Amino acid sequence: LATTAADAAAVTAPWTHEPELRTTGRKHLLRRRLADDEPAHLELATRAAAITLRVPQLPRRELERVAIACTQSTLAQVGIVLGASGFAAVPAEAASLQLVDVPATALAELLQRRTVHNLDLRRAPAWHDPAILRQLAALPLREAWLSPWHLDADGTAALATWRELRFLGVCASSPMALYETRGLPTAGAKFGDAALQALGAAKALDQLVLAGVDASDDGLASLARLPLRQLHLAHCPRVRGASLARLDSLVRVSWMDMPIDESALARLAALPKLTTVFLRPQSEAPAISLVPLANAASLEDLRIVGPLRTEDLPKLAELERLRSLRLAPMGALTIAELAPLAKFPSLQRLGIVGLDATLRRQLQELLPRAQIGDEAW
Repeated sequence: LATTAADAAAVTAPWTHEPELRTTGRKHLLRRRLADDEPAHLELATRAAAITLRVPQLPRRELERVAIACTQSTLAQVGIVLGASGFAAVPAEAASLQLVDVPATALAELLQRRTVHNLDLRRAPAWHDPAILRQLAALPLREAWLSPWHLDADGTAALATWRELRFLGVCASSPMALYETRGLPTAGAKFGDAALQALGAAKALDQLVLAGVDASDDGLASLARLPLRQLHLAHCPRVRGASLARLDSLVRVSWMDMPIDESALARLAALPKLTTVFLRPQSEAPAISLVPLANAASLEDLRIVGPLRTEDLPKLAELERLRSLRLAPMGALTIAELAPLAKFPSLQRLGIVGLDATLRRQLQELLPRAQIGDEAW
């Protein structure tokens, strides 16, 4: 199609389709709005901008056929169940299901699907009822996503009866949105310390994602008996890090948009099995010293989004096992500030958001054996 690009115009109606386009590892969206009572619109959304595509003689009928095919394919491949009759669009052998506006009266249909091990209920409020959750224990569910707005302590106690549950995400957003969204509200969230205490009975749980929950360190400390290996926290303002000392089985920790200080970093560094840390402090917080992390003897992968104190880099060179360092600083960095990286004994991968060609070349000369990139995750 012959196309021309122009600045994106304001769109009042929602996009009906957003298929992903991937080129050389980067993701873009080709947005389409094909409503009966609206003119058809196309837009290409990239990281840098949204561009309206103006197509002479837009083949609307052909686009509608493609859109329908894309929708059917997406529902089947991703396992999205839309509404009361949505199970028919998803293969019977699907291992993962996302329920969207599905009434709880469809419970019997779900219980017939014995191959499901990953279940996303965040957009199915009725399924957060404790009685429903207890019945779902009949399925071999190992992974679950639920909403902090609907999951309370009683519902969490029901979840703990799922004998094979290893991963739980309590989060209103998609996983990637955690990395892109700031300021998620917690007021009104039902999931709090009482729910975490109930979760302590989920004996197989080893991965936990909490975002926008009304929990504190007291609640997290009640998980000390679990074999937790991964803990991802975002937008949990009452968590300050005191509970980390109790969770000594942790291998990976993400800490996003929450208060953090040197004492919390010291507790992180003291975790004996810790290999991976992702830090994104609150956007308004000043840069804090990373020196306490130099004591994390097993740390292999460190990712930091936010202000960076480059004067701490010489101390971090003591991390003998650190192989990957990814940074998204608030401002531009110079080769002089990054020169201490040459003393990192095991560094194999360096990512810096906003890296220009000149700095990339200088870093490659500084670290000839390392892979240099411009992405933080």
